[in-house]
Amino acid sequence: MKNIKICTLVLSLLLTACTSAPKKLAEENDSGKAQVRTAFNGAAHQADADEVKSYPAVELSEELLYTILMAEIAAQRGQPELSARAYLEIARDTRDVRVARRAAQLAYESRQMDQTLEAFKLWNELEPKAAMPRQMLATVLLSGGKLKEAKPYLVDLLAADKENAGRNYAQIYPLFARNVDKPAVYAMLRDLAQPYQSHAEAHWVLAQAAAAAGQQSAAFDEVRQARKLKPEWELPVILEAQMLQAKSPAEALAVSKKYLQDYPDASELRLYYARLLLDQKQYQESRLQFQILIKEQPENADLAFASALLSLQMGELERAEKELKHTLKVGRKDSATVHYYLAQLNEARKNE
Repeated sequence: MKNIKICTLVLSLLLTACTSAPKKLAEENDSGKAQVRTAFNGAAHQADADEVKSYPAVELSEELLYTILMAEIAAQRGQPELSARAYLEIARDTRDVRVARRAAQLAYESRQMDQTLEAFKLWNELEPKAAMPRQMLATVLLSGGKLKEAKPYLVDLLAADKENAGRNYAQIYPLFARNVDKPAVYAMLRDLAQPYQSHAEAHWVLAQAAAAAGQQSAAFDEVRQARKLKPEWELPVILEAQMLQAKSPAEALAVSKKYLQDYPDASELRLYYARLLLDQKQYQESRLQFQILIKEQPENADLAFASALLSLQMGELERAEKELKHTLKVGRKDSATVHYYLAQLNEARKNE
């Protein structure tokens, strides 16, 4: 095995090999223009389909038609800022929600903060039951670091759908990702969560926010409350294990193992557990966990490759060869790396 150079490389590859890695617990919301366009299109279709919707009776004068045409030409020629100004002016005059929606979209895409806020506020005023303008107002304000100004819109968003408040609360958390004042973020989220203490998602989010703010004790209290409210949900377990890993990998392993005994189908946690075992150089047990995952996802080449590298690490050449060939069979994009290890394996056999 001395000719197979994997001792250092195997760890780095395995830690990044699996495409089915656990979901990020607090990922940044960077959907940008595509998200806005999709949402605007959905809002437009909904408005057009709403039979009770009444639009203002506006006479299509020559001046109005000219302004609309100029606004659209500007948008098509890559000048959304000019188009946004024109549409916002029309929206102010006509108070037509369709125009306000278009003005908001263009202003957002042109990154004009003041016009964007004005357009979304007008849209929200003209269509108060629509969630989209409130959500975008909160997004724009939070991106500008204006926590206090964003709070009323977030309160309204959560209150408008109390049945799904927990899920919605979790969805607003990424909006805070860019804010560097983590204690202020945690304080605001804690206030927002007060009416929703029975929702596990609220405590899961608060655990992340508390950890980011350096409030470790509060973070553990929140994540354990989330687990108590929804014991079958694996994401709080992953979060707790990740927080434990920093101070005691053994405790993180114990928490993960216990949960998998109770909920063996928790694949995201099992992958985390397999990688944590690898990090602790418990190769045989790590490979066992990868094998369980492979049974669930037999076409996942990354899992097969991870198991093959572990077999190489443990000197089991025949098994490693079979696993590497299986990796190629199920289709790995980076086939050159797999062929490299097969060549190294064959070379090692010749030198035995």
